[in-house]
Amino acid sequence: MKKILYSLLLILFIFPFVVFAENKVEIKSIELVSKSDTTTIVEDATTDGEKININVEFLNVDDYALYKIIVKNPNNVGLYINDNIFNSTDDHIFYQFTYDNDSNYIKSGEEKVVNIRVSYNKVVDKALFRSAKYDASNSSILLLSDQMIKVPDTLKNLGIVSIVIILGINIAICIGIYALYKDRKNVNLVVLILLSLLFLIPKQTNALLEVDIPINSTISILKVNKNECTYDGELVQGAEYVNGQYTYRYMSKFTYNGWQNNNDDGWGVTLTDKDSTDPVTTKLCTSINNKPIVTMQNIFYQSKTTSIDLSSFDTSNVKSMYMAFNEMPNIEELDFSSFDTSKVTDFGSMFWGDKKLHNINLHNLDTTKGKNFYGMFTYCRAMTEIDLSDFTFDVSSGTYDSAFMDGSGIYRIKTPKQFASSNINIYMYNNFYYNNDENYTQYINSTVPGDTWIESKTMFM
Repeated sequence: MKKILYSLLLILFIFPFVVFAENKVEIKSIELVSKSDTTTIVEDATTDGEKININVEFLNVDDYALYKIIVKNPNNVGLYINDNIFNSTDDHIFYQFTYDNDSNYIKSGEEKVVNIRVSYNKVVDKALFRSAKYDASNSSILLLSDQMIKVPDTLKNLGIVSIVIILGINIAICIGIYALYKDRKNVNLVVLILLSLLFLIPKQTNALLEVDIPINSTISILKVNKNECTYDGELVQGAEYVNGQYTYRYMSKFTYNGWQNNNDDGWGVTLTDKDSTDPVTTKLCTSINNKPIVTMQNIFYQSKTTSIDLSSFDTSNVKSMYMAFNEMPNIEELDFSSFDTSKVTDFGSMFWGDKKLHNINLHNLDTTKGKNFYGMFTYCRAMTEIDLSDFTFDVSSGTYDSAFMDGSGIYRIKTPKQFASSNINIYMYNNFYYNNDENYTQYINSTVPGDTWIESKTMFM
């Protein structure tokens, strides 16, 4: 029996001891160190001490933002930083973690600088862009873990859990020995003292510790290569700037009666030669002297062009597209996959009278802030169906008495997804009659299933 007991004591002494650590680290701070020229910091990075939040925009492949964080290790064991390159939850974005002083080890109770480099590493397919952006919001993890390390020399550096476990094991063993040697009182005291000292000797330890620092990133990849233009004259209302096929005027808007003053601090734009049938290929200015394009009212009004390259348009600051593509006799198709219309309030008569227009991609047309839709597709004779599934209407308006597609050839509509949760009536006018519960109506509304193709039962052309 004595041999068995001594063998057990020897095993307990040489076998790696298990310490249950606190399983946490503290992020003391985060700051931007550097970024590429075409990276935009949308919001400063933040931390609540446990996780990191990053918000950036990338334009070109290899764009990056480099952040420095200070990590404190409050655990009773040291931690090693996993310094491999991590794939994020989006394969277009890469995270890389490095550290200072060529050491990836953070001692117990100490702080260390860790560098986080987030970068755009893989070209985004054109089909993935929405409103001229690809939303690459994703997450990653900075992993810290223990390896074979040493327990601190004294109990004062150990966590409370570890102390309780050590003392508990000591007491249990001592009670067992006492039971075996209870008839030898002197031996009892000696064994108790020796065993207590034995378990205070530092031993090789495996701490059950793995700490994840979540990195939550809001990342947008811009489709539009920004075209910053420069006007050499004095920047006053009405100042005119010509670039390629477009004419711009500061704090002005173009109407069917010519240029008029506009109160918004930005530029209006119009196609210069609207009698030409040449394709429009000039890249639109993103901004001029750091002032954005704020209105595209009548930009192509009565233009005879046969095609327009819209892929370069930065419409993120545009508020009005009133009559933007109005009465274009030769246009047959338009692709709005690069458009960001999140600030547009006026869509009135946008495609009015485009009699040949039949192929139109509206999936990226954000109508959330739209107030005017009057005559948006009126007299689009060649258009037979339209997908409105991504349209969003202001629910406070209730009814849109808008001649939305009066006199057009549209007889099939894919209804807005919003119909599933909103009480909205959209008045189509005389060419569209939907058979709703055997009653013909010129409205489509929330009684009609959302995101569903419906057909007119009666046509008036």
